[in-house]
Amino acid sequence: MTRTFLIILIFNLLIPLFGIAQDEFVITRPKDLKVEYTPKPRDFKTKSISWGEMDSKCRKSVITHGNWFKIYPVISKLRITVSTGFNWGDISDPYVYVGYLDTVKGYESLVEVACDQFQGAQGDFALEVFDLVPDTKYYLLIGGDAKKLRYGLHLTQRFGDDTVPEPNNNAENTVNASSKSGEEQAKDQNQNGDALIIGRVRDINGEIVEDFDLMLLNDDLEQTQEVKTDEYGGFRFTGINPNIINLIKAGGDDSELIIDLFLYDEDGQIIGKPISLGHRLMSFKARKDYFNELAILSEKDVFVDVERGGSSMAGKVVDKETYLIGREGVEVGLYSDKKNLLETTTTDLNGLFTFDELENKDYIVKVEHNPEDDYVEIVLADEYNVPYAVSNSNDSDAEGYFKFRTLPKEIVELRRMEMVDRSDNPLKSTRPKEIIKAGDEGQPIELSTIEFKTASSTLTEATNLELDQLAKELKQKSTLKIKIDGHTDNVGSNENNLKLSNERAEAVKGYLVQKGVSADRIQCQGFGSTRPLVSNDSESGRAKNRRVEFTVVKQP
Repeated sequence: MTRTFLIILIFNLLIPLFGIAQDEFVITRPKDLKVEYTPKPRDFKTKSISWGEMDSKCRKSVITHGNWFKIYPVISKLRITVSTGFNWGDISDPYVYVGYLDTVKGYESLVEVACDQFQGAQGDFALEVFDLVPDTKYYLLIGGDAKKLRYGLHLTQRFGDDTVPEPNNNAENTVNASSKSGEEQAKDQNQNGDALIIGRVRDINGEIVEDFDLMLLNDDLEQTQEVKTDEYGGFRFTGINPNIINLIKAGGDDSELIIDLFLYDEDGQIIGKPISLGHRLMSFKARKDYFNELAILSEKDVFVDVERGGSSMAGKVVDKETYLIGREGVEVGLYSDKKNLLETTTTDLNGLFTFDELENKDYIVKVEHNPEDDYVEIVLADEYNVPYAVSNSNDSDAEGYFKFRTLPKEIVELRRMEMVDRSDNPLKSTRPKEIIKAGDEGQPIELSTIEFKTASSTLTEATNLELDQLAKELKQKSTLKIKIDGHTDNVGSNENNLKLSNERAEAVKGYLVQKGVSADRIQCQGFGSTRPLVSNDSESGRAKNRRVEFTVVKQP
């Protein structure tokens, strides 16, 4: 009897002591999941999987639906909890399996470590696993009896008498840390945290921007990391401490760019959104000053002009993995609470959509998207642009309808009081009336309320209600085409004025495109100071000559 044969024989004899070996298996697209994972309600949804008869002590029938995960325990035990019922999901009798791959002489098998076939349609179903090998890859299967069954999943190693040891918790590191100043420790934390910043860069037409420099700065404005965007326009900063201020600086002019980015925790959940500090600089910190229930929508996204006593709706459709890739051209339907279709729209290049001039009623939304790959978040906002109800991918039913749940009333009321006192509150602005009227073809129409930053083509924020109205009318009149003209006064060189006027016309076009107007319906041209309305001899005259106009070039 050869030595190799003895090894194989011993291995086969030992398998029953450690678990049952599964020879015929297919691990379908396992998702990395870290321990101490904290779920949202109905976080996961079962998919079709390929696996024949189970070699399992807990279940012998065929598993046809479920989800595979990869986990790497830090210590030797793990508690896996599947939550279902109420708003947590609709899975019943969940099957939980943990195993690892083992190979002997090229022969690979999946060895069962622990499993359980639970019974029940709601509650928390927990499987506790012991004698795990730390930092080893294990495979976790959550199985159900049908496709698209939802559930929450919680992994923890912090139960019983033991706790998970913190990284770098040894005497040498403790001594070194205590000997450093608070400023030095903060800098170390900035480089050795668990969070990360992921983003991507595009131009105003939505095209990716490759090899664009971005820098991570600490609060002393010292550069700690530098990256370039990749072939997909993407970038990331790792080792971020989310509890201190992190600054992102663009390495070049960003006035004509769209920079999307989020701060994520170690489990990939969004915990912070950027705050613009002006040209080329953004601030990042885990924030609690807006609604925690909104993962991807920002205050700027929700800003929709509405009449007193009315309401509006804003939503976003993005990829489920990073939340950065907006799904353009997705059809969205607005329905009454009786599921009667009221209105439709489509998402813009950032995945955004809006419905304005709504009444204070109950609404339902249907999004024609791929729920396997997309994440959807929608809010209902009042006349102050304060969200008061939310719906997201965890709230959609089997038919794809989204119903809303109310946000905490105390936070809503606080935000309303803040908005009343703000100078840019929508109730204090002039609501634009219809811009394009019959017979306007060939007549220049000035966009009189828009503003640009000084000597720049960057549109200022919260002053673009007129552009929002224009975008709305262009989407309603889908055969219409326009030409946007930029003009300046005569201060400065002719070359610079021509360049600035063209850039401002393009900036207005970019804004309309972001709002869902097709780019091929808009022409742009800059004229510099060559077409003044009045004399440039006075400041008031120069102010009138600095303008952006549009002309209807094709009527329906």
